[in-house]
Amino acid sequence: SYRSERFTIASQPNYLLIEWLNSENAFQMDYSVGLTHAMQLEANQWKLTFGGESSNYINQGEEVKLKESVARIFLLECELPDYLIEILRLATAHDHFYINGIEFVRSEEPAITQLGTSGMYSFSGKVRQRAIIGLNTHDVG
Repeated sequence: SYRSERFTIASQPNYLLIEWLNSENAFQMDYSVGLTHAMQLEANQWKLTFGGESSNYINQGEEVKLKESVARIFLLECELPDYLIEILRLATAHDHFYINGIEFVRSEEPAITQLGTSGMYSFSGKVRQRAIIGLNTHDVG
């Protein structure tokens, strides 16, 4: 057994809890046993804009909204060593990707840039909150 002096953990507002898992076995991992990955990293999550999709139908000159969804889009930015950038890149490729307990989806490749000649890289990627904040559907039939 080991003893250590008392220590306290200060609040780290710039640290985000990143969690990820997959619906089926992938990435050479067995997810059928309930495997969930997690890491905390110093990063910024900025709210960029609202996103969503709209589908309209024109019937005899009258336009009818069939469906529209409104979603939140964020920018995830951080500077990490190359091996953590690789893990974060894999994390965002999984079926389920969480930031501080909220599920997000990455729909486009993140921008990954080496910082000088060091082993540090910057990561910048847009993520959309999976749960939409508004949905309007209409039955025209």
